[in-house]
Amino acid sequence: MADLLHGITIEAKAKEVHAAVATQKGMRVEALEAGKRVVLSCSGDPAEWAGTTLEWTLRPDDGGTRLDFRHGDWKAMTPYAIMCNSTWGELMYRLKKFVESGRPNPHWKK
Repeated sequence: MADLLHGITIEAKAKEVHAAVATQKGMRVEALEAGKRVVLSCSGDPAEWAGTTLEWTLRPDDGGTRLDFRHGDWKAMTPYAIMCNSTWGELMYRLKKFVESGRPNPHWKK
C-alpha cells in the first residue's frame, strides 16, 4: 500500500479550512470532526481510487491552521498515483489561496 502526503499552513481559523474541505459528493464520509478532521472513502471514480481514503487533519498553528492531507491505501505507486500526488500538491496551494482570500480558483467556485 502507498500513501500520498501533503501539508500546508493556512492563515485562517480551523472552522474556515474545515468548511472548504468537508464534502460528501461522490464519496462516503467515514469521519467528520468539525474543525479537526475529515475522512472520505473513495468508491472508484477514477478506478484506481477504489478503496483509497482521503483524510484532512487540522490543528492550530501560530495563529493559522496546519492542514495535513493523506490520500492513502493506494494498491501501488503507479504513474497515475504519481500524477495524482502532483495534482494534490497544487490543490493544497489553491485551497490555501481560496481560504485566505475568499476568491475561488477554478476548482472551488462559490
